[in-house]
Amino acid sequence: MNAAPPVIPYGCAAVPPRLDAVRCAHPQPGRKLRLRDGGEELAEPPAPGSAPLAALAERLAALCDPWATAPRRFLARYVALITATIAERADELAARLARFGDLYRIEDFAFSALRPLPRAHVRRADGSGWIAVDFGFWSGDAVIALEVADARRTARRRAADHAALQEAGAIVVALAPALLDSETAVLAGQLPAPLRDFLDGETLPGSPFAAGALGDIVDRAWEP
Repeated sequence: MNAAPPVIPYGCAAVPPRLDAVRCAHPQPGRKLRLRDGGEELAEPPAPGSAPLAALAERLAALCDPWATAPRRFLARYVALITATIAERADELAARLARFGDLYRIEDFAFSALRPLPRAHVRRADGSGWIAVDFGFWSGDAVIALEVADARRTARRRAADHAALQEAGAIVVALAPALLDSETAVLAGQLPAPLRDFLDGETLPGSPFAAGALGDIVDRAWEP
């Protein structure tokens, strides 16, 4: 496993020599990279009247491989999983926020989910190049490299890439395309805990599109 969090280029077919020419995530050690955590996708607020989570998902979908449908399908199912998780725990979350009145919204807990980085790239263990994956996530201590199997690579090439990812310290998640048509609970069962249990340890929600000053003050004042 890498000693320090890696830079994760994403949203590109290949990594150029200069990383400042592409989008890059810069995760912090011990801190999960969540949907609310930065990125050019959050530079502009959603259009008036649009749902913030749907707006963010649409921006992430635009970064997927334009010639592959499976990554977009996974992203749609991932958003559905986030929404279902919030709905299942709505009573618990409402009780958690009751003392704050109308300051926070339950649906903003959705932005606690781990942030998918479409067309992410993981540096090889020897530093000789990069391995492309459909999505990269940062769990707090490792890259989660998620792929949906397709016909663009042979099974031998896919196995070699997965071995290289594991050598680089990544957690590899390989999904069969049929899983994208399964029930949400079935899909969730094939995902690692950081993607399923994103609400664990979250005290308050936070929307990346909300004004930050007051929220930051309140967060600090009420941290246990």
